[in-house]
Amino acid sequence: MAADGVFSPDFIKAAGEGVVGMYLSSPDVSAFAGGYQNFLEEHKAKYGEAPISIFHAHAYDAANILMAAIQKVAVKDADGTLHIPQQALRDAVAATKDFKGLTGNLTCDANGDCADPKIAVYEVIGTDVTQWPDGVVKKIWPAAAAGSSGAAVASEVPTEPKKVDAAPQDALGVVAIKPNDPVVLAYGLVTTGANASLGTDSKRGVEIAIDDAKGELFGHKLQLVGEDTGCSPEGGQAAASKLASNTAIVGIIGTSCSSEARVLAPVVSKAGMVIISPSNTAPDLTLPDKRAPGYFRTAHNDKVQGRAAAEFAIKQGIKKAATIHDGSLYAEQLANVFAENFKALGGEIVAQEAVNVGDTDMSPVLTRIASLSPELIYYPIF
Repeated sequence: MAADGVFSPDFIKAAGEGVVGMYLSSPDVSAFAGGYQNFLEEHKAKYGEAPISIFHAHAYDAANILMAAIQKVAVKDADGTLHIPQQALRDAVAATKDFKGLTGNLTCDANGDCADPKIAVYEVIGTDVTQWPDGVVKKIWPAAAAGSSGAAVASEVPTEPKKVDAAPQDALGVVAIKPNDPVVLAYGLVTTGANASLGTDSKRGVEIAIDDAKGELFGHKLQLVGEDTGCSPEGGQAAASKLASNTAIVGIIGTSCSSEARVLAPVVSKAGMVIISPSNTAPDLTLPDKRAPGYFRTAHNDKVQGRAAAEFAIKQGIKKAATIHDGSLYAEQLANVFAENFKALGGEIVAQEAVNVGDTDMSPVLTRIASLSPELIYYPIF
């Protein structure tokens, strides 16, 4: 059993027939809002294919939350310059409550977790990725969920900015946008390399959100710029310096991977920016003593996903399980959450193993695990 890090046709293509019968936990798309079907149609028309990972809708919601917050705090002075106060923008995102998103009704808590998390377990039923997702993965748990009615749109936001006589003051600074200049949004997502589908999928969600906003905000064109974060701490660090130095950026959608967020979020946060991740799930990113101010996420916290995976295993009658992780922040924390919950629900964890990213010989680890006779191996990786 794995998790949302391999909920992608890339994984199916790489692993082949061996994945048939495998279980994957991931967001429950059957519980998404009624507007999700419209989103899928837009996606197909724009990109010629279905979404290629699982966090496109979370990215769409992140972009809409950011744009709604901008509309709430933006003011226009006498010469027509639009001003976005950065601390006020953070406060507006933090105050998000019952936001009608594709992924549910989103409310941000005090630690920046904004998701309405609903996790399902899917079984891999085929390997023909041209039939992704319905011909490849099938939801098997929990019972069918009905999506909420209506489309995902920002509501209760001003249609015009408040008029002021002079530029506002703000503790974190103000982004000033001249009458003919764009409102610049940015992404910090992995768009190349082995994990490119994760970030590309999210970037497309942001692009569709901008399309649905008619490509503008208060008469200013919406411009999307960004950096490839590489799904690594090194990539996150390199992207962080570039994003933080761009004073035109109003807010950022990112990062893709939790390992990137650890280094990127503190840098852009110190620069006064807001950053909303569509796919970071590591629990420690929103712990009060570790969270970077200005960091939010629309993705679920893996405390939810790990618990759901453990509940599923117990409900299948599994009594003994083993875990493997590859040392990444995502995998190690998710494996630990699964193990804690599995034991709390009455199961036994017979082994907790680790490998290194890039290892190709799994024989030593699997031999040790096999000698302990678990009924399930939980291996959450990308």
